[in-house]
Amino acid sequence: MSERTEYLKTKIENEITAFRRRRREYKRKSIFIKVTISVLAALTTILLGLQGLPPNNVIQNVTLGMSATITLLTSLDAFFNHRTLYLRYTATTAQLYDLRSDLEYVLTKGEAQINEEELDNIFSRLRSLLEETGSDWIKARREVKSESAT
Repeated sequence: MSERTEYLKTKIENEITAFRRRRREYKRKSIFIKVTISVLAALTTILLGLQGLPPNNVIQNVTLGMSATITLLTSLDAFFNHRTLYLRYTATTAQLYDLRSDLEYVLTKGEAQINEEELDNIFSRLRSLLEETGSDWIKARREVKSESAT
């Protein structure tokens, strides 16, 4: 296998590994924040309905703290937008799998018949995919930044 072919194969595998790891991380964070917000919101509603119980100040203080936590988590969720990142990284990972399949197909032709133009095309597609994903991330950050400035 040529040095260019080996480089391209290794690069695609490394990107797949990195995007899969980050995708799982963003999915886990997104689910955690959504579930936590939902549970706290439900508990806050219940505690607000229990105000007639004897330790009324305690219930009010706990409810206030939970309400503040909900606000904080909602803000963090909007700022980091883990769900959007998870969905984008899922799409990128799928596209990386397609690139890997295309490279494997080209490699089935045998070393003597590999067209350098095909390798260049796959590498170009890889770079475009990574640039697109990066620009999507930057765009999302700018949107959050502009929303928080207003």
